Amino acid sequence: MIASEIIKKLWTRKSLIALFMSVALLLCYFGLFMCQSYTATVYVKYTENNVVNGKASNGEKIDPYEIAQPYVVIKALEQMGVETNNVTDISQRITITPIVSKAEQDKYASWIDEFSDYKNTEENKPTPIYYRVEFSTNEGTQFAKNFLSALVHQYRSYYTEKYDGFYDVSAIPESVILDSDYYQAVNKLQINVKETVRYLNNIATSDVDFRSSTTGYSINDLIDLFRQLIETEIAPTTQYILDTGVSKDAATLIASLRQSSDTAQRESDENLLKASTQKQLMELYAEKNKEYVSTIIDPDNYDNQVRVDVERDNAYVQNMTTYDQLMLDYVDYAVNSENLLIDKSYINESLSKFGNITSGAEAPIEKIANIYDQYAFLMDITEHTLDGYNEFRCSRVLLQASGVQISENLPELIYYTISLILAFCLGCGYIITQEFMKRRESNANEEAKQ
Repeated sequence: MIASEIIKKLWTRKSLIALFMSVALLLCYFGLFMCQSYTATVYVKYTENNVVNGKASNGEKIDPYEIAQPYVVIKALEQMGVETNNVTDISQRITITPIVSKAEQDKYASWIDEFSDYKNTEENKPTPIYYRVEFSTNEGTQFAKNFLSALVHQYRSYYTEKYDGFYDVSAIPESVILDSDYYQAVNKLQINVKETVRYLNNIATSDVDFRSSTTGYSINDLIDLFRQLIETEIAPTTQYILDTGVSKDAATLIASLRQSSDTAQRESDENLLKASTQKQLMELYAEKNKEYVSTIIDPDNYDNQVRVDVERDNAYVQNMTTYDQLMLDYVDYAVNSENLLIDKSYINESLSKFGNITSGAEAPIEKIANIYDQYAFLMDITEHTLDGYNEFRCSRVLLQASGVQISENLPELIYYTISLILAFCLGCGYIITQEFMKRRESNANEEAKQ
């Protein structure tokens, strides 16, 4: 058969070739469906100042491979609403790779070439701040993308909580307030609100005045609202209770206040004793230090000693000496002792108000319930605001430096192309073989007839 005849035959039976190619496409599709897997890739960057030294803000060593630990994986799966049965298998399919610049690689290679200087320069090798996180799965591109996004989000929260701590508040249960005596109820609320104000004030003074996009409140806004609650609601109610002596059970309340007064006195005495002991340790330390120094410096020159070259740490903060710590402990004990005496005085003053209820005094049940509702509302807003603040802090320590990229481990286009080419060749070969066999059989029949 000549080429034109072969082409004509192939064209005549093109439907058979199309059948071969269709079957090949189907087989390729099902094969890829069963065997195809995907790899999701994202780049993260540590952004803290000391990260090039391999340390977090609290001085602990950073372990970037914690992103693949089961706890973080479980949190990511829970965020997606997926069952956490195969956590170990998923963790094993996560790969973390440090990204080092070409310049650093060349520098490190030069150190290795100079073995004599290698030990000295290895300590100066900077820690990578960029890492590539990869996750391989056969559960589809959407799952891979969603999981890796959730994993980075949960790891950022885990990292911030572990190395820097999260900020949160908790409200006093309503039952605790409503079941307490009137004076104790408002006193508990006042103490908790003041503690919350101090807590929020520490945040506001040590960082930016964060404003939540969810609640619309800033940290300083919340401080003002809590202070307003004390001044306009809690303080007047407390004064009313003290003025009228109203109580659920005066005898039980008086006994409780007396016990609190005795406790304050006892703890004050304990702190005073600790302060006295601390002062004796300071004097002993100073005496022994003087004896030691006298062996090095002439006693006549004591007054000429000037402290100049003071050692400082990386944050340019003067290192605390033993005497400094002794002094701080002494001050803490002494101040606590005095504060407890003030608390005792306040308790005793309040104690004298109870026992004789003013005629016609109305129990402030509804007022306290209303105060608690306002308090619970502010605590809820504070909780949501701090959630946003924690997220803000997370973004400052770990940055997702790229979007999630998905790649196929089995390139579908190549497999489909190869399948079509093989099917086309197989179909053509089958048709050509059939035609040659028919031509040979026809020739044999003609020869038999002759």
